[in-house]
Amino acid sequence: MLTACEGRQLGGNVPVSVATGPAPLIVIVVDTLRYDHVTPERMPNVMKLAEDGVSFSRAFSHAPMTLPAHTALFSSTYPGQNGVKVNGTPVPGDLPLVSKWLANQGYQTAAVASLATLWSSQPQQSLDQGFDTFTHVFRDYSHGPKTTERIGEVMEGLTDQPLFLFAHFADPHEPYRDFESTEPQLQLKVNGLVLEELTTSHSPHFQAKCELQEGDHEVSLISDGDFVMRSLYVHDSASGARIPLVLTEGKRLSTLQAVRGTFHLDKPATVDIESWVNDHPSQAEAKLRYRAEVTVADKAVGKLLRDLQSMGIYDQSLIVFTSDHGEAFGEHAWNGHSESLFDELLHVPLIVKPPAGQGDLRIRLGQSAQALIRHVDVVPTVLDILELPVMPGMVGVSLLDPQRGDLPLLAETHQPEASQDQLCLRNRAHKLLYFPETGSFQLFDLRADPLETQDVFTAKGHQFSVWQEELRERAEQAHQVRELPQPRQKSDLIESLGY
Repeated sequence: MLTACEGRQLGGNVPVSVATGPAPLIVIVVDTLRYDHVTPERMPNVMKLAEDGVSFSRAFSHAPMTLPAHTALFSSTYPGQNGVKVNGTPVPGDLPLVSKWLANQGYQTAAVASLATLWSSQPQQSLDQGFDTFTHVFRDYSHGPKTTERIGEVMEGLTDQPLFLFAHFADPHEPYRDFESTEPQLQLKVNGLVLEELTTSHSPHFQAKCELQEGDHEVSLISDGDFVMRSLYVHDSASGARIPLVLTEGKRLSTLQAVRGTFHLDKPATVDIESWVNDHPSQAEAKLRYRAEVTVADKAVGKLLRDLQSMGIYDQSLIVFTSDHGEAFGEHAWNGHSESLFDELLHVPLIVKPPAGQGDLRIRLGQSAQALIRHVDVVPTVLDILELPVMPGMVGVSLLDPQRGDLPLLAETHQPEASQDQLCLRNRAHKLLYFPETGSFQLFDLRADPLETQDVFTAKGHQFSVWQEELRERAEQAHQVRELPQPRQKSDLIESLGY
């Protein structure tokens, strides 16, 4: 089987480079990580990092989608304000991002991303802006061990400049893998001949090569059990050009047992057949696999932290660990993310480890450990700790600011990723949801009803008239925000991820 990308493991030749000057900044994001899964049993390496820093128990994202959440995190602005409201939206070139800001301050900036929602088919159109090095996988998704290899390659090329490293781990993003099963469950056939046998529970993303004569040909994926076909392409090996494939049975992202498609060659050629498939686990099995992938992510984070230690820069680094959003497993009759603004999707882990020798910083950060923290507050805090100039346009407030007070969370999700636009304001006691399409609200008393099951808007909504007006205004702002150029259709990479 041919792999979509090759990597090499970071070995004993890691350069030991003790940097001087401004502290290195390491931002680690584990995608789709629920707050309640960061435990000593599931994530011991992350918990060890927390021992060296401060863990914030009430940290929240501004969007249950990868690109809007990351853009809010990196820009300290809201999705409805900056225009990046859904995945696949170009990130405006004039939007201040921490990557660009640190590059202007003399930092070497490097990123390793593992999910296609973070990059565009066109360079410098997404969160790759401001990075000297922005590395990602060939197609759309990188499993933890492969991401770790790529991070190792990037770290081998680092210099003595002050460093900003963004390390993104796609695990435990769906599809959830199960590597316990080794039995082939699906056959890839070309013109009726078996070319590959695959284990769908591994969620294989594979490429196979074959020589064919001119004329019509059929490619098929056949299984005795249910599977999901996320992508299926045929390319000319010599030129890389895509050969049109017409599906005659089955369709992308549907649960099925057979997919068939035909393509035509005007002359003999060697073709590459590329596909990504996964099985269809039950909700109970999906939850078990999710937990297993949380542990995979923790091992990857642990490897990165050990590499930082071997390079001699762990102690002096400012390290931020968080997630872009959580994941739902039926709490509100829905699985996955993007669709709602309940806490299973917005509540995320946040750990900040300040540079060693600055114990006062740890004490000051610890004073906010139980406060409600918003992702827009992260970059102001980072720049405050690094003693760097304030980035323009930030709406967040540093956690070191003694005047910050209690600030409510604004979060939002938008069509077409969500079935309807939604916005919310939340403090420690209440959450108010607004649905612009219908003009309706829902209110939850989080102290009496932390699982958000009882709408009390009829009884208590009048107490939140100020919030109601703000949400109406925010919804209108999000609707009127500068119209960013949108693709006519979802990119193949975004669609294969299920968005």
